[in-house]
Amino acid sequence: AGPFGSPVRWSGSAGGVIGGWERPISMYRTLFAFVLQSRSHKGPNAIGGVAWYAQDAPHGSVFVPFSCAQDSVPESYLVGRQSKFHPQSAWWAFNFVNNWSLLRYNAMSVDILSKIDTLQKSAFSLRSKLESEPLEIASIERQSNAFAEHVVAQWWQLAWTLIGKFSDGYLTTGEGPEQQASIGYPAWWLQASEFATWPGDSFQPKASMLKTLVGVDSETAQNFVRQATAGKSLAVGNYSIAIGWVIMGAVLGVGVSALGKKMRRRRGYKVVK
Repeated sequence: AGPFGSPVRWSGSAGGVIGGWERPISMYRTLFAFVLQSRSHKGPNAIGGVAWYAQDAPHGSVFVPFSCAQDSVPESYLVGRQSKFHPQSAWWAFNFVNNWSLLRYNAMSVDILSKIDTLQKSAFSLRSKLESEPLEIASIERQSNAFAEHVVAQWWQLAWTLIGKFSDGYLTTGEGPEQQASIGYPAWWLQASEFATWPGDSFQPKASMLKTLVGVDSETAQNFVRQATAGKSLAVGNYSIAIGWVIMGAVLGVGVSALGKKMRRRRGYKVVK
């Protein structure tokens, strides 16, 4: 939906409009998702039974493996409330990124999916490693929890990266001027919006200006208009200043003339003895 390809369709009042959205497998309001593996041919339950657990909406999450023989999970998987942000909560890490990505989903999802791919492959590698080692439940639990904590730490790092990289409508990758670019909007959306009807009734450029703006990108066109209007404003301002000086001079002239006349009259008086 919208110019940035968000897959989310909010629920709520339809304002009397009859219709509906198809219900996707991954809903934006999903709190968690899991896939359970039960494989008797793998031997002991600690190896054959695995819970692949993902926080928040699964389309923007990583399925982390936990052994069914574990007695504990990381603290970050136990803390946090939906009603209050918690920076040490695993759930909030994924929920925050999923919500932030909606600001410009088509751009941010590239980074998010790349990070998911990297961590999910690491999760599969970890399970293969654990299942190839001699059975030791304490070691399986320790390594599984360590990986889960690693995933949460990586997701918070991704969150801070996305905040800096996608802010104020820019794509920022560094401090140099060449490392910041304005992403803008897709052409189809601009055509469907009031952008394509600019300047409308808010500004009436001269025919010569319109001819100049044909085929020019929007930023250059807007700068051109700003310069033109600024020049017009400057000319009006200079004219107003000139008129002001004339009026001020006239007022001062009248005042000086009246003062001189008064002084001459006083000099004409004779002292009565």
